[in-house]
Amino acid sequence: MVFDIIEHLQIRPELKESILEFRKQYPVEPQFQSRIPVPSNIYYGTDIWEKAVTALLCGKNILLVGHKATGKNIFAENLAAAFARPRWDVSFHVNMDAASLIGMDTFKKQEVTFRPGPICCAAQHGGFAVLDEINMAKSEALAVLHGTLDFRRSIDVPGYERIDLHPATRFIATMNYGYAGTKELNEALVSRFVVIRMPMISQEHLILLLQDHYPTLKTEGAKELAAVYLDLQKKCENAQISSRAMDLRGLLDGVALMEKGLNVQDALDMGITNKTFDPYEQTLIQDTIRGRISKKIYLKKNVVLAEKNSHKHSIIIKGQCKDMEQQEMQEERRARNFVWAAAEQYGLEPLFLAYAPDGTADMYLNIIIGLSYKWYDAQKLETFFHMLGGRQEELYQGMLWLGLEQALYEKEQAHRPALTDLRQEYAQENLGRYRSFKEYELIDQLRNGHCAAILGRDSGLSGRMEDCFRN
Repeated sequence: MVFDIIEHLQIRPELKESILEFRKQYPVEPQFQSRIPVPSNIYYGTDIWEKAVTALLCGKNILLVGHKATGKNIFAENLAAAFARPRWDVSFHVNMDAASLIGMDTFKKQEVTFRPGPICCAAQHGGFAVLDEINMAKSEALAVLHGTLDFRRSIDVPGYERIDLHPATRFIATMNYGYAGTKELNEALVSRFVVIRMPMISQEHLILLLQDHYPTLKTEGAKELAAVYLDLQKKCENAQISSRAMDLRGLLDGVALMEKGLNVQDALDMGITNKTFDPYEQTLIQDTIRGRISKKIYLKKNVVLAEKNSHKHSIIIKGQCKDMEQQEMQEERRARNFVWAAAEQYGLEPLFLAYAPDGTADMYLNIIIGLSYKWYDAQKLETFFHMLGGRQEELYQGMLWLGLEQALYEKEQAHRPALTDLRQEYAQENLGRYRSFKEYELIDQLRNGHCAAILGRDSGLSGRMEDCFRN
């Protein structure tokens, strides 16, 4: 299976041949055949594969370094499978000691017997030892590996004979950035590895991973789920949410729940959203999911996305309020997040924010505001809006937003299928809403005509109003 993927990624032919020669040269003992992994997930990335394979063929040990959800453990498993090596896993923690790695004396059949640890087993039988979260362990525990990892390639077990490493033995270590309890590795240990920095998964590779794992998932569904994950990744990078939500395993778990008939919203809440315990952060994650996932059947097993109620719709000019309540502040932050996510510009100070009549952040219109910054020159756009001030500011700016909404929807809909559902909701909920002030009458009529057209109905406008609406 892994070789099929390597072929697909067009790894250099000489590397594939070398792997096959390696496997022929170092057959695995029958009792350890069951330790050769059979991967359920495949790591995609030709460049990373070529770097790692080259290093292992040269007899080097590799350290995979990267943020959470970059596929380090999946890749380590894939490498052991590609080389057909038995795998021994070591999950490091702060209380790990040397005996846990090398082995210890035990009393068996009234005799003291040495029970080898995972490092010794891998060393003796030509295994791949996967040292997971190596920067979690204390330096004194890792010191026993120095002779194992350098040119000596041996293990000195106190009271026993020295163990020389099998020529096929390799060590693959992983480490994350920024986890609680982690620390910098000392130079002596790092020098014994070649280091590969693992990139964040791309949208293309994430789609392939989702569809490999779940063949029932349609392409459009995989694209939307990938977009959700990458949006969450951006929010994490910009410190808007914690790394808890950036959980690739959780995304895959969510799809598994969908296959069993659970609605999409609940499935992704269980796999991703609920892994954070901050209510505001949960809201941001749910908003991100809803802004990307469309209401359609996208699994081949008739799993339909969950519908949620929403409140709509008025664009208002951003104002400042010194005594803003906590709820209002939270809704302003939500509105900004919608704008930032759509604009793909975190930290942007938008000229407008959109709120529903009840004061909650309007998802659809804030997305439209964000898209205006994505597709058009922000300075020119804001200058134009300022020019539309004066006595009929509401009318002229409202008409401009109607035109922008139509244009931006047409530009972005293919990339954001969920916009169709959000737009329909916007039109349905906004239709028939009039404000009592006379100066708002014309723009309200035009907005209602626009909403009726979105829903496939007659605009209800006639004469001058119809001309104004069409032009």
